[in-house]
Amino acid sequence: MLVDTGGLNLLTPKAAARLGLEPEGRMAARGTGEQQVDVGMAHGALLAVGAVRLRDPVFYVMDLAELPDVEGEDFDGLVGFELFHRFVVRIDYPARRLTLLDPTGFAAPAAATAIPFELHGRMPVIEGAIDGVAARFTVDTGARSSLTTHGPFTREHQLVDRYHPPFETVTGWGVGGPARGMPVRFLEVRLGPLLLRDVAGSLFTGDKGSLADPDHSANLGGGILRRFAVRARFRQDPPGTRVAFTVERDGDRLELTAVLAELLP
Repeated sequence: MLVDTGGLNLLTPKAAARLGLEPEGRMAARGTGEQQVDVGMAHGALLAVGAVRLRDPVFYVMDLAELPDVEGEDFDGLVGFELFHRFVVRIDYPARRLTLLDPTGFAAPAAATAIPFELHGRMPVIEGAIDGVAARFTVDTGARSSLTTHGPFTREHQLVDRYHPPFETVTGWGVGGPARGMPVRFLEVRLGPLLLRDVAGSLFTGDKGSLADPDHSANLGGGILRRFAVRARFRQDPPGTRVAFTVERDGDRLELTAVLAELLP
């Protein structure tokens, strides 16, 4: 299962059929991509994540299309908000460890930096700034990118004219297909009391999908989150540029889908 901060329990149709869960109803949903997808609901008896047990879980059932091939991993669905709102969730990216803690006995480490957040629906939102412009960031563990501005924020602050991105390319993939953006480098990104320098990000200019939401400024993903551990250890990678390419899994081979110059996060 992928771990997605704002995601609900979700299964692919193939996984639901294997588990004997029959989806009911039908509604349209949209994620990062521009395309709408059909969603049903299914009721399970027990969801186990490590030693944690959630009884009578409800799952969205949704076709994630090429996403497993884009990620290069086979998976059956998502877990996210149903865990995050019940437990203290500690993600140590350098150690590659996810820990679920009882909130009644949790005490933050003395050296930790606290960043207040509010919940917008299921998504944590924090206050900050991008190169001096006040911004509201959605915190998204399901995004591999570092920082992607939302379309309305990009247009309101004329960020294309400000940063002069040289090209547009596929910068992510989620429910509804690919997301396109323009790679840029932000000099300073402030997240609450934290200040990050030389952050590789991208500008989204479209008007469909979750990145077209006018209520938030940018989406904060794993490219930045992976710099932190539970004790607020900061890992700074040197800035630079590299030639990169994206590939998708196609059976037992890899298919080259794009060649691009990529800013290092």
